[in-house]
Amino acid sequence: MNLVLFWASAAALAVVSALAVAWPLLRPRVGRDPREHALAVYKDQLDEIDRDQGRGLIDEEQARAARIEIQRRILHTARETEGRVGALRSRPVAAAVVCLAVGVGSLGVYTVIGEPGLPGQPLSERDQGALREERERLAVQLANLEEQVAAGTAPQAAEFWFALGRLRLELVGPTDAARAFREGLARNADSVLLMAALGETLVQLAEGTVTPAAKELFTTVTRSDPNQPQALYFLGMGAAQAGDDTTALDHWGRLLATGPSDASWRDAVVTQYREIADRAGLDADALLAERPGAGPEGAAMAADLEEAEREAMIRSMVDGLAARLEADPSDVDGWMRLGRSRLVLGETEGAVEAYARARTLAPGNADALTGEAEARLAAAERVQGVPLVDDTLSRLLIELADLQPENPQPHWYLGLHAVQRGDFGEARMAWERVLALLGPDNPSYTAVKEQIDALPDGS
Repeated sequence: MNLVLFWASAAALAVVSALAVAWPLLRPRVGRDPREHALAVYKDQLDEIDRDQGRGLIDEEQARAARIEIQRRILHTARETEGRVGALRSRPVAAAVVCLAVGVGSLGVYTVIGEPGLPGQPLSERDQGALREERERLAVQLANLEEQVAAGTAPQAAEFWFALGRLRLELVGPTDAARAFREGLARNADSVLLMAALGETLVQLAEGTVTPAAKELFTTVTRSDPNQPQALYFLGMGAAQAGDDTTALDHWGRLLATGPSDASWRDAVVTQYREIADRAGLDADALLAERPGAGPEGAAMAADLEEAEREAMIRSMVDGLAARLEADPSDVDGWMRLGRSRLVLGETEGAVEAYARARTLAPGNADALTGEAEARLAAAERVQGVPLVDDTLSRLLIELADLQPENPQPHWYLGLHAVQRGDFGEARMAWERVLALLGPDNPSYTAVKEQIDALPDGS
């Protein structure tokens, strides 16, 4: 900027600032002692000195001298005994002094410590610089981890692969991050940390859709940690996307009841909870009241409870719901809520029974059918982590596939059932149906295709 223009602008700003400070002394006063306003001006000037010192515009010695002068004026004003008329007459003079002090003083201070020729540095550029430095730091960390992977010296620990995946997610993209999480799970099959991270990454790859693969991961997480916030949130999201409002409310209600009271996500989850409750025609306040800790006041109480006390509280809530349903067994939604609650508590037999009651009351209800199928999958025996699909579950899946022809999940498990029976031709047909429903752009498409290619030839 041209220096002449700079000094002209600075002088204008100094005058404006001086007038802003002096205006309380110049405008008419009605009904108040003018000394009050002088004291207010001096207080503002003291605050201004603190701000200037904090910004480095003046040093400690200059600030101390200015404070002493202003405090002297405050004492002088406090001792004044002049009448109202005399005080009013003195205000123009005081205003002139203030204008002169602020204008000349600010320009004088800037002349001593300022650098008018220094190029500007907008805040946005400073922010970009900080972001650039942070990314460079993360890039160095990623390079170090990648070097260990390339050299074959990468640790087996889940934390290493989690860190690698998170760095790739930040700097490279979700595809490479998912590869790191999968490699970590190959070494740490029971790692809740990696399962939850991979599930969230699959959701990102699907542009916000909770895919069957992601849902399976989050469901497995809740078997080990029923209150894991990440899993509860995305399971609720997946249920909401599938139109299963009851299940979505159960997951999010549990998340609100067991999560930290000061969690940054709480307000957003409450908003989503209310939207889904409204969509289902339910009273959100009444539902939240059934869950100790889900509301804003109860959340603080629940967060303070020990784990055993919290579990006892939740079980008491579930038992209360079960008792109410026994007294009024016609509540389909209530039985499904009970089924979901039993499932997240790991009470799979109780969950199967509750969903079966709901299905009996509402034949053809896809939500009840899905719930019972999920409960039976959770209760199923596992071989190397894969559930064994029995004939009862298979019949439920066939019925669900008929009710929801666009849902790939029942076809996936029907294919698994066929493989476990040795009928690879039927498995191929079921999984090809899954591919047709997913489409090649779906992140789970490649994994299913690999399963088909791995089937024995000639089947």
